[in-house]
Amino acid sequence: MFKAAREYGMKFRTSWHWNNVAGDPYYALDCREDDYAWCNASPDGRLIPSVEFERLREGLDDYRRLITLDRLAKEHPDTQAARAARELIETRIRELIETRMKSFHLGQRDHDALFPPADWSDFRRQADDAIEALRR
Repeated sequence: MFKAAREYGMKFRTSWHWNNVAGDPYYALDCREDDYAWCNASPDGRLIPSVEFERLREGLDDYRRLITLDRLAKEHPDTQAARAARELIETRIRELIETRMKSFHLGQRDHDALFPPADWSDFRRQADDAIEALRR
């Protein structure tokens, strides 16, 4: 979405997330449109999150990590941990803008060929470690 907003002028994205399951939420040919929702209820009442929800959750968690890291770095500005946090944030943002945004195109589906899952796992671990260092 960041790329779409920056390079193509996207202003907003709308998703419909309420679902009242009347048929099989995993079968698109039950006389209804695809049952796109945050979560579906199983027969025993458990909530089963959609793949889209998990993708959004991961992105929101990444955003929350960066916001938390930035806030803690500002609260402890003269520490080595704050300097390390600033470097992590600035390096990741610079990489995002200069490298990642230019490496894929809208509609491209093979994200893992460009950036394997370990790439984001490593970033998340580094951000979590930096947050913990600032909390000490």
